[in-house]
Amino acid sequence: MRTESSFEDRLWTRPFVQILIANCVVFTSYQLLIPVLPLYVSEGIGGDEATVGLVVGTLTFTAVLVRPLLGWAIDQYGRKTLLLASVLLFAATGLIYPLTASLAALVAVRIIQGLGWSGVPPATSTMAADLVPRERRGEGIAYVSTSQSVAMAIGPAIGLYLAGAFGYTEAFLSATALSLLALVLALFIRDRYVPPKEKRGFGLQDLVERSAVTPSVVTALLTFVFGGLTAFIPLAALERNLGNPAAFFVTFSVVLIVVRPVTGRLSDRQARRGVLLFPGIGLVAASLFVLAFTEAQWTLPVTAVLWALGFGVAQPVLRAMVLDLAPREHWGSANATLGSAYDLGMALGAVLLGVVASQVGIPAMFAYASLAMALAFFVILWSGLYRA
Repeated sequence: MRTESSFEDRLWTRPFVQILIANCVVFTSYQLLIPVLPLYVSEGIGGDEATVGLVVGTLTFTAVLVRPLLGWAIDQYGRKTLLLASVLLFAATGLIYPLTASLAALVAVRIIQGLGWSGVPPATSTMAADLVPRERRGEGIAYVSTSQSVAMAIGPAIGLYLAGAFGYTEAFLSATALSLLALVLALFIRDRYVPPKEKRGFGLQDLVERSAVTPSVVTALLTFVFGGLTAFIPLAALERNLGNPAAFFVTFSVVLIVVRPVTGRLSDRQARRGVLLFPGIGLVAASLFVLAFTEAQWTLPVTAVLWALGFGVAQPVLRAMVLDLAPREHWGSANATLGSAYDLGMALGAVLLGVVASQVGIPAMFAYASLAMALAFFVILWSGLYRA
């Protein structure tokens, strides 16, 4: 059931463009740190692989733990208020990184950064949702996802260039500068959401937005596979002589940027946008079989195209569905629930599929990972999500 109309019939309003730009800038700041931080841990403080994993994973698990609270706060105190506070806290940590010289200090900084970052995605997504007409919700949310995909395509390259050409301190300070730019941009966005005058206390029922549970489970299954895919694509390329793994990531990013707005518009034209989940899940499963059973120079690009098409169909639909199913005053919590599921799936996929790969090998692991897509298919059928 779809509820809640927007304030305007037009999608491309000034506030919507502003939130897309601010979202892209702050996500670029986040993506910039992804390849730089492991190198800093290894070379800067002499950490081993386990140390790298601990430092990198701390932010994700912190975000998963605190995001329900921040989702509630977004609904109770306003989208813009929480966005500004979250971006400011995230930006501040970039100034502290160059001063850290021990594992304990780095973990502490990552916890603080996780507290800041945990509020950014649900705040930007919810603020954007407030600005989007109901009948174009899928398209609008797809453009929000696309702005993040652009950041994912350029952020890591910028980070590696800055670290290599100038040093880690300059890379960290650049991330802070981008975050502060996003903060300034967000200051000028008109927040159309009016928080309730009577604040509702945070309770156990706010840990998970019930209406978002089923889309979040499907999202977690998708990112469970994605976590294993991104972790082991480089190793698979090396072991099986599949070529440069960069071909996968570049192709994936480009196709995702192109396909998301198209699938977003398509979902708005469906009486029940949930039916699009089936081809999305099927394409992801097909990409896993290509990766598991072929060894050619075209394996990685074809896998990337299939995966990007599947993920590009399914994810915007799921993000729009949590808004379709939740009342507007719970949109912050709904986006937080979905975001936590996304992060948890990524983290568990990298770990658990790594265990599977150690037992049966990487190619077989990719084949076994398709079982997660079979489970997602069952969840969609069993819950009736395809009728939403």
